[in-house]
Amino acid sequence: MKLKRDQSSSQFIAQVRDLSLQGLGVVDHPEGRVYFVPGVWPGDEGEFVIESQSKTYGFARLQKLIKASAERRSQIPCPYQGHSPDSCGGCPWMLATDMSQLRAKEQLLRSQLKRQGFSPGEDFEIGPIWPSPQALGYRNRAQFKTDGQKLGFVSAQSQELVEVEDCLVLSPQNRQTLRELRAQLPRADWRPQPGRRWSSLDIDEDLKASEVVANRRRPFRQGNSSQNQRMRQWLRDSLSPQSRSAPVLELFCGSGNFTQVISELGFQTVWAVEGRGQALENLKALRLAGVQTMELDLLAKGSVGPMAQSASSSQILVLDPPREGFPALKHWLPHFPHWQDIYYISCEMGGWGRDAATLREAGFALRQVQPLDQFPQTPYLEILSHFQKI
Repeated sequence: MKLKRDQSSSQFIAQVRDLSLQGLGVVDHPEGRVYFVPGVWPGDEGEFVIESQSKTYGFARLQKLIKASAERRSQIPCPYQGHSPDSCGGCPWMLATDMSQLRAKEQLLRSQLKRQGFSPGEDFEIGPIWPSPQALGYRNRAQFKTDGQKLGFVSAQSQELVEVEDCLVLSPQNRQTLRELRAQLPRADWRPQPGRRWSSLDIDEDLKASEVVANRRRPFRQGNSSQNQRMRQWLRDSLSPQSRSAPVLELFCGSGNFTQVISELGFQTVWAVEGRGQALENLKALRLAGVQTMELDLLAKGSVGPMAQSASSSQILVLDPPREGFPALKHWLPHFPHWQDIYYISCEMGGWGRDAATLREAGFALRQVQPLDQFPQTPYLEILSHFQKI
């Protein structure tokens, strides 16, 4: 829906009543229209300024906080947190207490399930959210932006580079890497290429600052090591009752984070599928027992054809798609009539909810939903789920 800029900058007073799936505050205008606002929390009362709107909803910003929610932090630990043009914007929920963030994520998941027509307690249960052992200092990887003169993150509000000296959500090792990278400035070889505003610097705990090369992407890796181990254990426990002779198809396998679990359990036939890149090369180098690697762009139109020829006998599907989910799932289902169990790992509630509804329409029942907080201080929630053919 097209939004138009509101030239009147009209103001109104309201209380934040909820959060959207994107983590924005939901407020009601006195005339009835709903507005979405960054940098607020349920229970906040404030004066808001309309920034843009459509016929049914709009976006606004907080002009003045009149009364703070009881769940707001008394002091935000990071000086770069916020929603102004000179704020990083990477931890939008750091304004709220850790416990209230966990409750909000559970509530958003329940709302998404209800929106898609699922009723917890009838055929499945939602496990209590698994919190991260560290609410700060957990990130094992990150991507910075630089122009060769300064280094930091691009503000979500202004699209300008916000220079940062430290980042509290990074692991201690990565915080040290950030300091060492900043000490190398200025760097002529970090200047952006023609037509680009910034260069990217990917860091990882297995990479020294001296090994960082501008615009060299690192293979995907789950960003919270402790929570990743919990996810791997969930998959191990979930797959354990299955027959090891049941063929397994794994989509979006990356470097083999979950493929290793499947192989270690002793499944005899595993097709592990990923697009071209270093991740697939890393997986091949592991030489996992029973695993056949396949190179395929899973988001490309018609990608189901090659897979239907190779892995149509698969009975178990394991997938961990990117944030948008797997919209092509509805086109894949008719080609794999033997799928009995689907283990879907998701990092975004909207895409997962859509795909969950697709599976239900295809005759799969939702058996388990386990939320996991992989990225504290953000709205993102990891969802571990099991679907079974009825």
